Amino acid sequence: MLKLFEEYQQIEKKILGKKLLFIGLDYDGTLTPIVSYPDHARLPQNTKSLLTDLSDLPNTFVCIISGRSYGDIRKKVGIKKIIYVGNHGMEIKGGGLSFSVKNSKKYKEEVNKICRNLTQRLREIRGVWVENKGLTASVHYRLADSEDVQKVKQIVFPIIKTCKELKLRRGKKVWEIRPKIDWNKGKAVQYVLKRSVGENWKRKSAVVYVGDDQTDEDVFSLLKQHGITALVSRKPSHISNAQYFLAHPQEVINFLRWLGNLWEDKDAKTKSAGKDSF
Repeated sequence: MLKLFEEYQQIEKKILGKKLLFIGLDYDGTLTPIVSYPDHARLPQNTKSLLTDLSDLPNTFVCIISGRSYGDIRKKVGIKKIIYVGNHGMEIKGGGLSFSVKNSKKYKEEVNKICRNLTQRLREIRGVWVENKGLTASVHYRLADSEDVQKVKQIVFPIIKTCKELKLRRGKKVWEIRPKIDWNKGKAVQYVLKRSVGENWKRKSAVVYVGDDQTDEDVFSLLKQHGITALVSRKPSHISNAQYFLAHPQEVINFLRWLGNLWEDKDAKTKSAGKDSF
């Protein structure tokens, strides 16, 4: 995996030949640092201003793709023109799009039931809590003592196995509970691209995606041949389908600022060339 900042020249070539720019971003660990409590992951005002500026650029789509619920991520970011993808792709709203996976009501009922059960069973273990996000849920153990993590696993895993509609997936110090369906962030991004850009999105658009978690690998795989992908990691030792890496959220912001300036300059030159042709 290559350091993104050392590859600006190659990235610039990929971007400038396209008519449209699509910027996809994870939230936690990408736009904000990972924190102990999800509610504390606040978007800095300068980052919000930058995202607003990017969404205002011509021929540009900005999309936030998060494991948080749509309502939560929409509230955290709070920019009207952005497309929001919540619950690992199961909810999509913004930019004229409105999507939710089939049988949403049934899955929400199953998630509610499992959350009540887990909350009751885990209440005595410190540093562990269950987050109900509607279509999905998270069991957080970031603050738990290391010796208690195995106890949590011995409670969570058997309970999930008894539920035919739900499955478990690992994250960073969290277990994600989701509907047992063939849908993920990658398929959600493809859905957004086809409906926002068109079926020929691979030819027309420069697609950039930045994420930090295992759940982002589905997007990295989708864009391996047709996008610019970056993993946020200080030590990218594990195998990833991302082409590049950035060390931390501040490097993400620096890259987005460079990207916005590049696209703005391209637009200005295109307009200038159009005037000179008359």
